[in-house]
Amino acid sequence: MNGRRTYLKGANTQDTDPLHGRSISTDLMLKDIAMMKQSNMNTVRTSHYPRQAKMMAMFDHFGLFVVDEADMELHKNWDGVKTIINNTDWTGAIVDRNVRNTLRDRNHPSVVFWSLGNESGSGLNIMAAYNAVKELDNRYIHYEGSTRDNAEGTDLHSVMYPAVDHSRGGTTGPVTSDANHPSTGKPYFMCEYAHAMGNAVGNLREYWEAIEGSKMGVGGCIWDWVDQSIYPYDAIKNNQLTKNGFPAYITGYDCPGPHQYNFVNNGLVNADRAWSAELDEVKRIYQWVGFDLNTTSRQVKLTNKYLDRNLNQFYLKWTLLADGKPVQDGIVKKLNCAAGGTETVDLKYNPTAFAGKELFLNIGLYTKEATNWCDRDYPVAEFQQQLTQRTEVLDKVDNTKADALHATKNSDGGYTYANGKQKVTFDGQGNITLWAYEGKDLFMQNNGPHFDRYRWIETITRWRLMVMILPIMV
Repeated sequence: MNGRRTYLKGANTQDTDPLHGRSISTDLMLKDIAMMKQSNMNTVRTSHYPRQAKMMAMFDHFGLFVVDEADMELHKNWDGVKTIINNTDWTGAIVDRNVRNTLRDRNHPSVVFWSLGNESGSGLNIMAAYNAVKELDNRYIHYEGSTRDNAEGTDLHSVMYPAVDHSRGGTTGPVTSDANHPSTGKPYFMCEYAHAMGNAVGNLREYWEAIEGSKMGVGGCIWDWVDQSIYPYDAIKNNQLTKNGFPAYITGYDCPGPHQYNFVNNGLVNADRAWSAELDEVKRIYQWVGFDLNTTSRQVKLTNKYLDRNLNQFYLKWTLLADGKPVQDGIVKKLNCAAGGTETVDLKYNPTAFAGKELFLNIGLYTKEATNWCDRDYPVAEFQQQLTQRTEVLDKVDNTKADALHATKNSDGGYTYANGKQKVTFDGQGNITLWAYEGKDLFMQNNGPHFDRYRWIETITRWRLMVMILPIMV
């Protein structure tokens, strides 16, 4: 972009509002865009349909790249020659949706790629749509289905949910190899990755180390931006939008079915757009400034990864923490580092007065002025490094006088472990049925802690199980 390699750091988006469903307001559009900018995103994939025209204008105004996707998906109808994508009866409809999308949006500078649709296989109708779009506009065309089938009809090597490296499995080859040597020889793009359901995106740093260290990687879009939770009809009718202090959203569990359990709730943020710990992770990994601290010279080298922004728009603040408490800080008001450049900054911290304490140095870059997406003093990039470890350690436990534990197998297959002071009994299912100390029960018999797999509700495990059993049920 502008003669420089840049990266697309984005998310897939949905038109969703917990109160109004697929009808989202202008204010909510602006809130989504502001939060994306605040979390250092620069790309949106309009999965899996075009956005409203006014939102496209917002993308132009705020400076977000757009993977502009036509409303075309033939989910699970993608294998073999007898599919819609290879049926000439559907050529006109598939071409029409792509042509109308291109004609409407081709004057928007935010559009970086056209996307022909999602998960529909490959074949003659994709090629018809590809050729029709190329006649109207010469921007890159994206379509993951063609990459998956090793077919024509895409200008990008597009993948979904790849493994980072060979140590773990994924739906496609690992980023570390494929982003360096894609089989198609085309730019490597993860149109969906880092599935954000539950407590997710923990390996985002490894993904981006692989992308930025590759020859052909251009980035990717996390799946996805926001949970698609909704309020039930009765809650809206009775104006009871909370329950037990939380939003009264419903999921598939609240419906008779068939349904996909909690699977629509896989966003980085909740349906009410509350900031999340996941978004903190994204903001940190997507940030556009690199930090390299030299603890000997007490200098930090800043690397400006922005495409077109000088770091003189920001000021630097550092804070020294001793055992978790701020003890020194400083501000560097004048920075001058052009896009793509580096700058070394002197830091005036002095750790010598804090010997024996655990020391951390926090560094941040903050906006000097308010923008159309953040307030003044907003942190756009942050860094932390431990300088010294805590020297104090816990006293060593003297266990030489402790009574040894003796194990006895019980008739139900469980065990009792006891010594002169304690007695603990586990039943054959692993539950603690008795725990006594010096002859006194610590809880009522058979009412001890029980193991529950609550994590199944929120994670992808149940979805994977459903994917395996649904074909059997059908």
